Amino acid sequence: HHAVLTPQKETTKLRVVFDASAHLKGEPSLNDVLHPGPVILPKICDILLRFRLGRFAIVSDVEKAFLQVHLRCEDRDATRFIWLRDINQPLTPGNTVIYRFTRVTFGLNCSPFLLAGTIKHHLDTCSVNPKLAREVASNTYVDNIIVTTSSEEEALQFYTDSKQLFNDLRMNLREFRSNDETLNARIAPADLSANTLQKVLGIRWQSEKDELLLTCRYRPTSGKLTKRSISEQAASVYDPLGLLTPLTLRGKHFLQQLWKHGYDWDTSLSVKHQQEWQNIVEGADGFEISLPREVAHIDTNVSLVLFADASSHGMAACAYLVSGSDNHIIAGKSKLPSIKDKPTIPKLELNALTMAMRLAYSLYEAIGHRVRIEQ
Repeated sequence: HHAVLTPQKETTKLRVVFDASAHLKGEPSLNDVLHPGPVILPKICDILLRFRLGRFAIVSDVEKAFLQVHLRCEDRDATRFIWLRDINQPLTPGNTVIYRFTRVTFGLNCSPFLLAGTIKHHLDTCSVNPKLAREVASNTYVDNIIVTTSSEEEALQFYTDSKQLFNDLRMNLREFRSNDETLNARIAPADLSANTLQKVLGIRWQSEKDELLLTCRYRPTSGKLTKRSISEQAASVYDPLGLLTPLTLRGKHFLQQLWKHGYDWDTSLSVKHQQEWQNIVEGADGFEISLPREVAHIDTNVSLVLFADASSHGMAACAYLVSGSDNHIIAGKSKLPSIKDKPTIPKLELNALTMAMRLAYSLYEAIGHRVRIEQ
C-alpha cells in the first residue's frame, strides 16, 4: 500500500491506497480475480456540460464515501492483509497479524462500482422525493455532486433536501459551495467549504467570480525521450470537454509521426525529434484561460452551432451554444487521419462532419432536457 497525499484539501489530507494489482511472478493479482462491475457512473463531460447551465451552481461531496459501505462477512476474506504487531520490530512470523477490511477498500477495481451501485440503489428506491433523487443520480460522480438551479431558493431547497436524502442513506453530504455568497451564508458552517477555488471533476472553478480555469499542463518527464514517454506525456493533459484541442492536437500528430518513422516504444528519439517535441511542449505547457461557467439559463431557447473542418494533419469539430446575442464554445473533438490509408481532403472533411453530428447528438443527450434547443 501507499499514501496519497493531498495537503491542499480541507478534509482528507492523507489516504491509504492498497495496491491490489501487485502479484507474485506467474500468479494473478487480487484485481485479476475480482469482477470490476459495470460502469454505471454518468459521463464526466455530460455533468460538466450541465454544470454550465443555470444561474446558481452548488457543489458538494459525500464524507468518506467509500468507508460508508460495508462488505458482506463472506466477502471480507478477499481484503485480508498482513500487518505488524509492533511496527518497531522486524518482520517475523511472530510479529505479524492478519487483518481484513469490513468496508470498501481503496485500490480494488470493484470499489467504484460498489459505491456507485449502493448510492444508485438507494436513489432508485427513494419514494419521498423521487425528482430530487433523479437529479442527484444524473449529476453524481463517485462522491461528487454537481447541481445547478434557476433561483437561490431552489438551490437552498436542494441543500436542505439533499442533506436529508443522504442522511437517510447514513451518509453525510458536506463541503457545499455555491457561486452565490447569499446562499453560502445560509448554509450551515459545518457543511460549508471555505475554499473559493473548487475542483469540479478535475476542472478548477473560481466560485466567487463564477469562472472555470482551463490549464494545459504536461506532466514532467525525466530520463530519455521515447515514444512511450511522449505517449504518456501527451495523454497527461486533462481536457474532458475538448476545449484545449488547438493545443493538444499538435502533440497527437507528432506522436503519429513517430509511428511513421518506425520508432520502437523504448528507443531514444533523434536529436531533431527531441527538439521538435520540446518546442511543442514549451508552446502549450502552462497555457491558462478563464471562461464563464454559465453559458445559458435553464429552460431558455438556445441554438446549437457546430463547425467542422479537416486537413492532412487532423479532423476537428467544435460546438457553440447561442442564447440571444451571447455565444459560448462548450465542447470540441479531434481525430487524426489513419496512417494506413491515404484519405483525400474531401473524405477527411466528410469524416469531420460526421464527428460534428455525433458531437451534436451527444450534446443534445446531455443538455437537451435543461435547455430548449430550437435549431
